[in-house]
Amino acid sequence: MGFFNNKWVERCNSRNVRAIKSMLWSLELASGLKVNFHKSFLGAIGVEDRVLERYASILNCKLTSIPFTYLGVPIGADPSKVDTWKPILCKVSTRLNSLKHITLSIAGKVCLINSVMSSLSLFYLSLFKIPSRVGSKLTKFAKVFSLGGM
Repeated sequence: MGFFNNKWVERCNSRNVRAIKSMLWSLELASGLKVNFHKSFLGAIGVEDRVLERYASILNCKLTSIPFTYLGVPIGADPSKVDTWKPILCKVSTRLNSLKHITLSIAGKVCLINSVMSSLSLFYLSLFKIPSRVGSKLTKFAKVFSLGGM
């Protein structure tokens, strides 16, 4: 970076942000879809806040920080930590708790447990390797539910 001063770099990056906005507008014209910039977020690593705020104003969007949630999945979070998996653990527990009053056969309970477990955690599992502690907790939920508790 010895050859360039910061103002030149920021100006070039502002041009890049404007170019991205132009490409998104072109996508709108070509596809008929509409980009909702007011619902969009901009985040970056290693960029000063004032510069990031300027880029967000160019794009007419809000700022976000890392980690953030996208489609229910924490982006930038550490998947080896149990805290990252808390939403899944809470949803499984809540879903199974709401079904505890239903009288089912053992086969029905197994089918219900498989349905709840796969539907709630499949998206997470397609992205992250499940920590053993989380797997143990999910197994415990299934065992308690199958024995009639929760």
